[in-house]
Amino acid sequence: MTSTAPKSRLVHVVRIRHAVTGSTIEGARIELLADAWKGWRIDTKNGHQILMRREGFEDTPTGESEGAASGEPASRPWYSNEKLFENAPVSARVKVHFLETTVQNWFSTKSLKEVHVLSAEPQSSGIRQSEIALVPAPMQLFLQLVDEDDQPLVNKGVEARGTGKATISLTEVVDEPGAYISERATWDERYYPFAVVVEGKTAAYRRMDYFKPVTRFRLVRPKSPGG
Repeated sequence: MTSTAPKSRLVHVVRIRHAVTGSTIEGARIELLADAWKGWRIDTKNGHQILMRREGFEDTPTGESEGAASGEPASRPWYSNEKLFENAPVSARVKVHFLETTVQNWFSTKSLKEVHVLSAEPQSSGIRQSEIALVPAPMQLFLQLVDEDDQPLVNKGVEARGTGKATISLTEVVDEPGAYISERATWDERYYPFAVVVEGKTAAYRRMDYFKPVTRFRLVRPKSPGG
């Protein structure tokens, strides 16, 4: 029996990535900010958003959305942009949202509110590809500084130093000897990784955990003059 199901053609692949680590962000989805057009849908594959167009539909808006809705934001099908037809220029306006609200807490509010414009030239295959980079939300670094006998090291100048002159200072925690914490800050690509500097000397290199509000490290400093 010959299938009469309409065929779909891949038009545009959109990758949503972490602006610092470069990793693909799972659970993120795009929503096209345009009128609904018959014959379009957004699918997800391997963490990428793919825009599909069903064959046999004209380049005319219908003013309505079609397709079964299952309640998930990712299953809002049949969206199109202004002109995603054949080799016409692409100028899709999209926003990013998440299936779980807890995930969006790890990215800046501004980054999530931003309207992204997808405009990429087709590859040799004829498929367009775009990336959306989400900036991490401000977070803190907590450092427990001790010596080889596990005794807290107090009254030390501690900072996180990135590339160039990028620096985030840590202050000693009141009533918690040897503990140092930073203000909430945006740990961008300059701090990936960063140097932990104690009394002007590099003690270690570390990376932030971008999915925790506070990244915690314990650092042992050897007993030495000025250590």
